[in-house]
Amino acid sequence: SLNLKAKFQTIISYIYLFSLKTNQSKKIYYYTNRKITPPNDIGCIPKEDIKRLSNNLTKLFGREILEQFQIFNHKGFKYYFDVAVVPSFDLYSNLITAIRFRVLDPSIKIKEIEISYKRFLNPIPYPLNRDKLLKFNTFYFTEGHIDGLSLGIENFVAIEGVNSFNPYHLGYFKNKNIIIAFDQDEAGKKGALKLSTYLKKLNISHKFLTWDKKYKDLNELKQANLMHKVFLQDTL
Repeated sequence: SLNLKAKFQTIISYIYLFSLKTNQSKKIYYYTNRKITPPNDIGCIPKEDIKRLSNNLTKLFGREILEQFQIFNHKGFKYYFDVAVVPSFDLYSNLITAIRFRVLDPSIKIKEIEISYKRFLNPIPYPLNRDKLLKFNTFYFTEGHIDGLSLGIENFVAIEGVNSFNPYHLGYFKNKNIIIAFDQDEAGKKGALKLSTYLKKLNISHKFLTWDKKYKDLNELKQANLMHKVFLQDTL
């Protein structure tokens, strides 16, 4: 009897909760290998658990709705590789609004897969939630959650691609301070300047985090043990 939005959130919330109760060793190795403390709010679905997940989803929800949301194809659950499960939280409930599968096997060409239903939901970036909006006055905007986690702080916002941020979400940051920490390549610079234009229109205070351009992103800097070699500037 739920509407489509609620059905979708219920299904992906189940997938997310499932991912928190599996063997986390592959996720732990993936993040530790990048000198990142493995995050507890990111789950893991090893490929050996996918059949069990697929069977559970079929029993609970039925194949028709799972295919409608493109979580299943005619064979069952669509994704058959080890993944970390990155959630988009809901500001007003304990449900999930979208999930991203970070593929853990470097030999697979796919990097990340988003499961969302943007016809009804515009998911906010990981790891933003209502508690963090109330707790912090400063937020770091990074290109992806790997760079955000590399900072070793709670108050980052992972923009999955420099052009993928939703300008409507920027209203959450009125009266906040933003630090843009996009990659040091040309695409990162263009994305940072584009985001800056939106922030200026909303009168949101912001600066840019920069570092030696020899290191493309914050995780490269982290792995080189040079996170102390960053500095803030007002313009790019």
